[in-house]
Amino acid sequence: MVPGGVALFAMLALSVYTIVAPVSLLWARRFWWSALASVGIWLLLFCALNAGCDALNGPLGDDAMVFLLPFMAFPAALGIVTIAHWVRRPAAPPSNGTAPICESSASARLDPPPSGPL
Repeated sequence: MVPGGVALFAMLALSVYTIVAPVSLLWARRFWWSALASVGIWLLLFCALNAGCDALNGPLGDDAMVFLLPFMAFPAALGIVTIAHWVRRPAAPPSNGTAPICESSASARLDPPPSGPL
């Protein structure tokens, strides 16, 4: 087994999560909870991969420097996605002047029944 190969594989795995997790936040229903979970999972993955490399290869020493790339890229990617979340505009209302379906059906239920002869 190549001594640096385990650390390189761990770095690649962490780098994939470093990019995929923030990008997936763009479509998250609850951005802030998902971002918090993403940070927690990243920290667990970082610790687990580092401990796994130590268990397989012994102490990494200078080979642990490969983790600097995902360690610096994750906050940057998370920051970019957070700015994109803040800049993104809410959905525009319908342009034809009608109320959305949920509002028109709710107001129809609240209107009193018509009175008088039919």
